Amino acid sequence: MILCGLAALGCEQDPIGVGALRFGQVGEAEVRVRTPLNGGVGWQQQVLTWESSGAWRLFEEIGYREVVGEQSLVPSPGIPELFATAYASFIDGVNTNDGWKLFLDPALPSAPAQPCADAATEVALEIRDYRRGEDAQWSRCVAGTLRSLRLRPDERDVTTARVVEAATYLRNLTVGEGDDAYAYAGSWPFATVAKGDETGLTLATPRVFRSPDDASRSREPPADWEATWQTHAEGGQALPEVDWATEMVLLGTVGASQESGDTVEVRRVLYLGTEKGTQIDLVHQVPGDFCAPVSRPVHPFHIVVAPKAPAPVFFAETKVERVHCGGS
Repeated sequence: MILCGLAALGCEQDPIGVGALRFGQVGEAEVRVRTPLNGGVGWQQQVLTWESSGAWRLFEEIGYREVVGEQSLVPSPGIPELFATAYASFIDGVNTNDGWKLFLDPALPSAPAQPCADAATEVALEIRDYRRGEDAQWSRCVAGTLRSLRLRPDERDVTTARVVEAATYLRNLTVGEGDDAYAYAGSWPFATVAKGDETGLTLATPRVFRSPDDASRSREPPADWEATWQTHAEGGQALPEVDWATEMVLLGTVGASQESGDTVEVRRVLYLGTEKGTQIDLVHQVPGDFCAPVSRPVHPFHIVVAPKAPAPVFFAETKVERVHCGGS
């Protein structure tokens, strides 16, 4: 942790001029946000890391019942140096801005007075100083996700407000707050049951497996679910456990492809309201030209389990994404 004079940002013996730099000016800042979903049965985690060189990256993860559904890693666009000046502005703000500076005398407590409640979002902001070899961290209980970070309605702690303002400023200077910037914005949680490009299925369109809403039949699996799974697994995997009264299964597929490296992923489960039902966003990721050394037939798929969402449940038009060779 900080060892010498955060308030003054200097040390008595400073032979290499470190004290002339604001804390974190040569280093990186990171904000981590973990948000419970659907009453805590699922979660979304976002980690935004920003280096003083200007380069930043956003890692996101969504999961359900302690099983990861999907992950995404997006780097900063263009030349990293384009964000370096903005990083310096952020560091200046956390040191000097009256509204949200974090280096105070006396220092802000590093953690909340008590653990966050089950429904609360936890935000942690950390600044690492490369030259000093030290770090400073503040964590608080708030609401929302990185895209919509805010104080809880009953929150009156001004120090929590400082952390939220600083984290929001960091977000706005890098990834922004538009829905398109976040992979799982607005999604219900889901967990991956199986994913790959080899399956016994020949389906060319995605499927929803969901039991009837009739209370007397709600625990019955869909009539064709077991046969579909057995065809997919070709007898090699046991039938997954699904509580059909509270859960549903989504099978994402786009049919056969001749390009090795194609992948399919369920991206979002979006409840649109009582009249419109629930939309499933499916993404077909296609590698760049000549990425695969040898073409071979594949059948990319993604099978997930999610909380049983209101009907009708339907797949939107599949979105195609071009990805770099070797990863998304």
